[in-house]
Amino acid sequence: MKLIDFIKLRPFSYHLTSSENFARIRTERRLRPAIEFIGRDWLRRRRNNNLRTNLAIVRDQAPLHAGSILFLSNWELADLVEHLNNHVFFWPGTESNPITAGKNHYGRYSNELNTVLRIPTEELITTNPAPLFSRYNSGAPRVSGGKYSPRGPRTFLPAEDFIETPGKVKELVFRSSVTLPRNTQHSADNRRSWSIL
Repeated sequence: MKLIDFIKLRPFSYHLTSSENFARIRTERRLRPAIEFIGRDWLRRRRNNNLRTNLAIVRDQAPLHAGSILFLSNWELADLVEHLNNHVFFWPGTESNPITAGKNHYGRYSNELNTVLRIPTEELITTNPAPLFSRYNSGAPRVSGGKYSPRGPRTFLPAEDFIETPGKVKELVFRSSVTLPRNTQHSADNRRSWSIL
């Protein structure tokens, strides 16, 4: 897949976080992977509920069901949990909305106080090295047509190894912290109005 084609199709990227995390994110101008907050105790353990730490509210992993997964390369659920905990996730989309998987994710947490970040995809990718792409909602595997959802070390791929079209990308992810570009926007009112971070 060519990055330019992905950027044209999905010119904006979205990230949902607890509103309690917003002040820290605004000060740091960074998004950090869960591993930086949860410590070793939770590195390989699935979180059934949101986890409150001294620094952040870390989202649950309740939709991550091993029974829906075809594990590759001898992985087990603990390997996948650790892998997910080392990445920062974005939903690709247009100026008005993320893709359907992103909207569904928002719906799942609609009873909580949230902040949404919206970032021009091109600036997100040029500001941060090595974007990776997934054709799945990696944290919510499903059995579809009798087929289990594959997960393994190639769940996230660089653009040159992603053999699908840009429209097949469900997640844009980065391994390690993400620097937020200067024109990152935020919304706390269900995306009705946006302000510069």
